[in-house]
Parts: sequence; C-alpha cells; structure tokens
Amino acid sequence: MHTARTIAFVLFVLLQAGPALSQRDAASVFSLEIPSTDFRLHGNGSALLPAGDPARLRIRIGLQPAQGGYGNISVRINTESAAVIMTTSATATGVNCDLNLMQRQGFRLRPGRNSVEVAVQDPRGRLWYSSFLLEMSAGSPEPVALAPAAAPTGERYGLVLGISEYRPGSGINNLRAADRDAAAVRDFLVSPAGGFQADHVELLRNQDATLAGIRTALARIASRAAAEDLVVIFLSGHAVTDPDDPRRQYLLAHDSRVDELGGTALPFTEIEDFYGRALKARTVITFLDAAHSNAVDRPVPSANTLVHQYLTRYAAASARSVLAAADVGESSWESDATTDGGSVFGRFLVRGLRGDADPNRDGTVTFGELKKYVRDQVRQTTGGLQSPAATQNDADATAMSGLRARVKK
Repeated sequence: MHTARTIAFVLFVLLQAGPALSQRDAASVFSLEIPSTDFRLHGNGSALLPAGDPARLRIRIGLQPAQGGYGNISVRINTESAAVIMTTSATATGVNCDLNLMQRQGFRLRPGRNSVEVAVQDPRGRLWYSSFLLEMSAGSPEPVALAPAAAPTGERYGLVLGISEYRPGSGINNLRAADRDAAAVRDFLVSPAGGFQADHVELLRNQDATLAGIRTALARIASRAAAEDLVVIFLSGHAVTDPDDPRRQYLLAHDSRVDELGGTALPFTEIEDFYGRALKARTVITFLDAAHSNAVDRPVPSANTLVHQYLTRYAAASARSVLAAADVGESSWESDATTDGGSVFGRFLVRGLRGDADPNRDGTVTFGELKKYVRDQVRQTTGGLQSPAATQNDADATAMSGLRARVKK
C-alpha cells in the first residue's frame, strides 16, 4: 500500500507543466537492463544479448519532473502484453518496470530476434514510446521438414494482394515490385503445379486494391473457405505504424492517405479479427512482404518497425504458418529488385514453389522446405541484410506445390 501511494505521488509530481516530448526525445528517457549484469540498452536500440537466457528484464523510465508526466504504462514482449508479469516501483526520477519472464509461460525470449515495447501516456494525452530489439543466439539450425507431405483434404483458396501504386497526393511512396510479385504468385497458384482452380484465387493489384476492395476480398475468402480447406494468402505492399501513435499499425490500401490513416487504411485490429474469428480454415499459409522502408513521405521519428511481427502473431497458430520477407526490426528493401521486375523475396518464393525448394526430390514442395530455401537464398543474395522469418509448427508438412498439392478428395 505504501509503495502504491509513493508511485501515485511521483506521478502527480510529474504532471506539472512542461513541454511535450517528441518521439525522438522520448527514446532517450527509456532504457532496458538485465538486473545483476552490466547490460543496458537505450530506447529504440538493438543489441545482441550476453550469453544465457535472462529470467528478468527491467525498463527504466527516466522522465524528470520538469519534462512532463505520465500515467498509464504498457509494455509488450514480442507483441504480447506483459502486464501480468510486470511490477512497478518509484524512483527519484521516475519509475522502474520489472519483468519476471519466468512468471508466466510465453514470455521467455526466443532464439533469434525479440522485441520489447514500452508506451507511456499521460492524462493530457501525450505519448512517449520506445522499442528495444534483443537478439539471442539461435543455437542449432532449424530442421527442415522432410516428413511425408500432407495432401490437401479440402478445397484450396488463395488471396493475393500486391500494391505498388498508391493514389497521387496520398503521402505514400510507390513500390516497384509488389504488383509484379503478386501476379507471379497468382500465376503459379493456378498452374498445374500449384493445383488451385482459377476461380478460387482472387488477385488485387494497385487500383483494384482499395480499402473497400480489400475488405470485400477478406470477407469473401472467409465465407468460402471451410475448416478442412487450405488457404494461401500473399500480402505485398506497405504496412506502417501510425506516425502519431506507434501502438497502432495499418495495412495501406491504394486509396489510403497518410493524413487520415484511421479512415482510409486497414487497421491491424481488423486483420486480427479476420484470422482469429472470421477465417474458419485450419490450414492457412501466409506470405508477408509489407515491411518496406520509407513508406510515407513525411519524417517519422523513432518509427516502429515491427509490422511483420504483429502480422505474424495474428496469422500463425497450430497448422497456420507465416513466411515474412524480413525479420523483426528489418526492412524489406526494394533496392535489390531483380531484372525481371520482382523483389528478391518474391523471386525466390516463386522459384521455390516451382521446384527449387525440393531437396529430397520427391516431386512435392512442402512449406517447411519452401521457407528454408527462401531464407537461405534471400540471406545469401542480400549479404545478410534481409533475413526472412518464419514460424515453425504443424504446417511445415503442408504440400505447397507439386504432386501432392494436386491430390483431391
């Protein structure tokens, strides 16, 4: 009880008048530590963690009383709210947030890249936000799924979205390869090796991919696909974090506008609802290429680069899996666009589906084989600057192309 009163007093004091901090300034008042070690990382930083698996993290919020105040504090670890494992304590200059990663399942840091986000909003509506990218040793390489491919038991449906051209004056920068990648993926899916019926695959590109068009397409595939069906979704374009509120993310449509994201772009909450409630298919494979740099033509200080991680969280579960073009905190660069007009990710995705990702030469490409091939090829081609990330679960044996993909009930 005494601690709660102390924190309340500190927060009250910090509410005295002072200039609102910019997001760039806000990054300097957050830091992340591993207690009992000398590891310390400033806001919006990234670092390789020292050896070992940390059981606790501490976030220091170092706002001085003259700089303004804060009330609500939220912390996320790998996009999940950490409120259930967090305790706070007042200090002379702010508040410490202690995170016990052992207290609940699901909060231990994973091999590879991890994200920790902290947001503080005061009663006046002022927001401070910062993120930390923490990399742990990946250990042994992920195994390739070489088990017998799982043949489809139902129908196969696809939704392919690729936006390179955005409405002039929207404040959104155009892309070069997204629409071409989408066309190449759609053409493969409806080929004999892909095994999809042409009327079961919907392609939205550029002017066709309006906000209303995207919503209609999501609703249509959700209504058509039954539990036993396979659904393949390919999304390529811009997904951004709200420049004014880094806690919110949007998928940009052809007719989106930067100055009115809330009314013209697709919020990630709708994507979460699509995967979590509307889509009934148990087996869903999603390909994401939406974390491009310089998405908008206005300065975005301390931009949140976690859009792929949030999309992966919504799209992956059990036999639902995701292959994203870039890892946590990375951008998918179009400067490496290939001579055929496609991106590096798109080129190797299609090559893999066509048979290059079939190491055991059994005539079928599984999702497990495909994701390893794409990751290896993209990493090699970009010199490690872009590292596709994928989930590992029951979908690895799903037949994506070839002999088993064409098997019908």
